Amino acid sequence: MVINPEVFKKAQEEIDQVVGNDRLPDFEDRKSLPYLECVLKELYRGMSRDPVQYPDPEEFLPERFADSSQSEADDYNPRTFVFGFGRRRCPGQLFADGNVYLVMANIIAAMDISREKDEHGREIIPTPEFTSGLI
Repeated sequence: MVINPEVFKKAQEEIDQVVGNDRLPDFEDRKSLPYLECVLKELYRGMSRDPVQYPDPEEFLPERFADSSQSEADDYNPRTFVFGFGRRRCPGQLFADGNVYLVMANIIAAMDISREKDEHGREIIPTPEFTSGLI
């Protein structure tokens, strides 16, 4: 969210509009937060860099999932591959997906995430780096 502050602000505005300021988001709110759902799918999609399936694969674009008829199609929805396939499919998929949603929704609702500033007051834009190895 530090790299894509416009995505964070848009998700935060959606949560504020739907949930308000009196409580934190819960599972009941999920269907009323379509942009947050797009952010979650784009997060999962980050594991695929296939430019044929997902144009501009290096860009974080939650809007690519805004067309719900297309984003739920098995060949486009990243949930169809991120949790594995067939007999080896993750048995905790629904639990994991629900927890990722709940953590994201609550962090976005409760916190302001912003970029650090240098000694001249300019924003420091972090550069994502991947390292190999076990997590």
